[in-house]
Amino acid sequence: MALLAVALIVIALGIALVTRQQVQAVHHDRDAQSQPKHRSHAVRPHKLAKPKRASVMRTPIDWHQPSETAAYPDLTHVQKLSMEVRLDKQRVYIRGNGKLLYTMYASTGIDGRTPEGHFSIGQRGLHFFNSSPAVRLGANYWTSIYQNRILFHTVPFDAQGHYDIKEASDLGKRAGSHGCVQLSIPDAKWIYDKIPEGTPVTIDHR
Repeated sequence: MALLAVALIVIALGIALVTRQQVQAVHHDRDAQSQPKHRSHAVRPHKLAKPKRASVMRTPIDWHQPSETAAYPDLTHVQKLSMEVRLDKQRVYIRGNGKLLYTMYASTGIDGRTPEGHFSIGQRGLHFFNSSPAVRLGANYWTSIYQNRILFHTVPFDAQGHYDIKEASDLGKRAGSHGCVQLSIPDAKWIYDKIPEGTPVTIDHR
């Protein structure tokens, strides 16, 4: 009988121990479910904004120098090359690959003499001189925009070959030509050297 009593006590203790462990497990599961889930604090990489092209326009304006302090763009692999002449800003914009490549100071025609519209680059030449009494001016590095009547070219020079300082001072500030788009000497030469025939040119006033 004593052995039977001891066996019953051991069995009872075992059942109690198992029941207690089960209860603890249930409470543990409930506690785990009630705890707020912690979000991962891993830093997600932010999308990098496209860098805006910093202004590199040369100041003060110098008609002997390129309009920008940055180098002229390499057009070797540029697609959809185009040019825009802004009459209201007295600027020429070179665009390609869907972005602005270069900006030039300009001086366009007074009294609306530079026509607005869509044109394209045509012929070019090293020098010209208009000897008509109303003009008597010439320029270097000319590139035709419209029928050899509207050109990109340097600031003008007189019959003695001296650059007109007064007209050169208009560059990037105000209209001052008879209709052509006057540029600094290096800018006009770069267009003469680098811009292919047939490149579209838009002249507008916004």
